[in-house]
Amino acid sequence: MPTARRGQSLGKRIVGIRVVSRATGEAPSGKQAASREGVFVALYLTCMIGQVVSIVMAYNDERTFRSLQDRASGTRVITGNPPTHP
Repeated sequence: MPTARRGQSLGKRIVGIRVVSRATGEAPSGKQAASREGVFVALYLTCMIGQVVSIVMAYNDERTFRSLQDRASGTRVITGNPPTHP
């Protein structure tokens, strides 16, 4: 699961955003990444109605723009690529 390793999927990497743990600011743990993906899949399986609700929730949260899957897994999306380690 690329989100757990670097905090980015290929799509997030292309647009320059990543997912981090809300508590630590680091890449999410495996449990957080799996939880986030599980909520995403559950929302997707509800014929996209859940995704629409999640997007509306994110835009109504003007301070942090956290979606339903971010709230459920304790993560948030930030701009920038992860630091490279020598």
